[in-house]
Amino acid sequence: MNEITVKRICDYYKNIYKRMVTWFGYTYPFWLCDMDQDELLTCILRLNMKPNMYIIFINVSIRIRINNERNVEILEEYKKTHNNVEKMHNRRAYYNNNIDKIKLYNQEYHKMKKILSSINLFRKNNNTII
Repeated sequence: MNEITVKRICDYYKNIYKRMVTWFGYTYPFWLCDMDQDELLTCILRLNMKPNMYIIFINVSIRIRINNERNVEILEEYKKTHNNVEKMHNRRAYYNNNIDKIKLYNQEYHKMKKILSSINLFRKNNNTII
């Protein structure tokens, strides 16, 4: 019997995978690798969600199947044929036009996060008179 080695994936893909498990209802560990590619693709496309989420689910499936040395030709083909090039160009143009605003927002966000994490809202105030 071959021993299966589990390879680490990023937390974002891990959370998407957990969502896939709940939506598809499979609980055994290697259901995504053992499922046929055609069946997996039809299951993903049957889900009622935004079209860009299909590609994310397919990306997670491809990553996990590649990590476990399974075939991904059909999934890759679907991903290539249904790629929204216009959306990529629009997103890239938006980031190029607003990069200064995004950097400023990011800096301010991290400053506020640091300040708010140091404030203890539940601290007992000793100066109150009862």
